[in-house]
Amino acid sequence: MAIAVAASPDSLAQPDSITEPDNEKAASKPPPLIKSPYSPKDALDDIPGVAHALDLFLASKMVESEEYCDKTDPKKERLYMSTAYGIIQCVKALMSYADEDILAGIKHTKQGNHIAIQHRKKAASLTSRLAGYVVTSLNTTGVGFIKSMTPVERHAELVYAESLFEKSLLGIVYSGDWLAFIKEAQVIQSYNTSLPC
Repeated sequence: MAIAVAASPDSLAQPDSITEPDNEKAASKPPPLIKSPYSPKDALDDIPGVAHALDLFLASKMVESEEYCDKTDPKKERLYMSTAYGIIQCVKALMSYADEDILAGIKHTKQGNHIAIQHRKKAASLTSRLAGYVVTSLNTTGVGFIKSMTPVERHAELVYAESLFEKSLLGIVYSGDWLAFIKEAQVIQSYNTSLPC
């Protein structure tokens, strides 16, 4: 038995706050304060600023979002700001397919990748890793290694993988060569196999 429910015109006009966020309101908010000088241990404090840049971006204010990231981190030394700027450049390159945009995207995703590497947990030496297979309490591989990371190091690990993917994607688009696609896939695969799990 089916029941028909009539929707009023008012209920149809109201945006659903879950499926359709009001990005205009979010984008019109003042930007959050960003701590200066930057310290890698405080990298997670930049998340509200990146959320603001994302709100601007989703409200179709791409230039303002790009300028916000650039003004907030002119040296491109902050984990999230340099990555956000790289993502914006990546999207811009994928939208235009212009060589200069693609090269700028590659440059900025490389910078984001470099910053992520600096924030990642340093890998254990080969002897420590081998000893870790015998003495599992050393936390040199697997879940123990991940659990021994600080929150910033975990975030940096994810940012590293994301920026590596972006850089690979832009490299493929720039070259237009399927052989490059295979090479970049091998780079990503080597990253997956080099994880200490």
